[in-house]
Amino acid sequence: MELLFERFLSEVRGEWPDIDLDLPSGEDREKAIQYVYTRYGQLGAAMCANVITYRGKSAAREVGKSLGFDEDTLTRLTRLVSAWEWKGATDTMQEQFRVAGFDLAHPRIAKYLELSIRMLDLPRHLGQHSGGMIIAQGQLASVVPIEPASMPGRNVIQWDKEDVSDMGLIKVDLLGLGMMTVLKDCTNLIPQHYGKTVDIAQIPHDDRQVYASLRKADTIGLFQVESRAQMASLPRNNPDKFYDLVVQVAIIRPGPIVGKMMNPYMERRQGRQEITYPHPLLEPVLRRTLGVPLFQEQLLRIAMTIADFTGGEAEELRRALGSRRSADKMRALEIKLR
Repeated sequence: MELLFERFLSEVRGEWPDIDLDLPSGEDREKAIQYVYTRYGQLGAAMCANVITYRGKSAAREVGKSLGFDEDTLTRLTRLVSAWEWKGATDTMQEQFRVAGFDLAHPRIAKYLELSIRMLDLPRHLGQHSGGMIIAQGQLASVVPIEPASMPGRNVIQWDKEDVSDMGLIKVDLLGLGMMTVLKDCTNLIPQHYGKTVDIAQIPHDDRQVYASLRKADTIGLFQVESRAQMASLPRNNPDKFYDLVVQVAIIRPGPIVGKMMNPYMERRQGRQEITYPHPLLEPVLRRTLGVPLFQEQLLRIAMTIADFTGGEAEELRRALGSRRSADKMRALEIKLR
């Protein structure tokens, strides 16, 4: 598949790789989780925690209750306080209090606002990570506090995934995926209704009818290619081999869209734009995506080819680019890159 080893495990990172397993959601996933508990013991494996913190709505409601505001006022305010959405320049808590009809000059209101802002991001309670299991050889309880989860037959550690990473513990994500359940159901239903046995491992990658359906955007219910954006771009990209689908899934994502890479790729795919490369050395790196960088994998290869980065340094560059909080890291790497 021409993948880079450093994308998954690098000496420079100094941490364990992420291990993710997609399993059919429901009973099969729970069987896998219980198997890990049985295999490593109740004190050797536990689910990772999520530390749930106070956000705008919960902070405003809790502080308002403590200060004795009536329920109608609290409801009016918490409707206006945004929880997760993108925040514009005027989308502040002060502005939301003002729109709700509060007089910010009033001492009691001013104290309410101040306490609500101070409470943001403080821990509220522990939740359970969707699928992350921490595994140790029977000694996990000596490293981190473990407590029984509210769900029977499960234990939870009291740290979140960031803490786990800092401590160098191994986290395995056992993720439940609805589409895996559908595939499993299909392998049971097809023999019953059509008299054919299906082995998922033997499904061909080059079925003409499948590609014909994809090119017509007949993809409702098809995992990862059923959104409106996917259906709008499928006829333009005209997939006719497996790698085309790899690109198709990757291209309708925030990175390629914000980076303005989607349209150049589609134009080149349809033969409306000439395929060019920023430098002759980059042709082998970008040939499969028609000269347009789409994958993080390609970022690593570009740095290694053009700037003579090692695999580890290139991985550091990818991580610095991928994280909002690493402007300092980025500056240091940029000097070497230039």
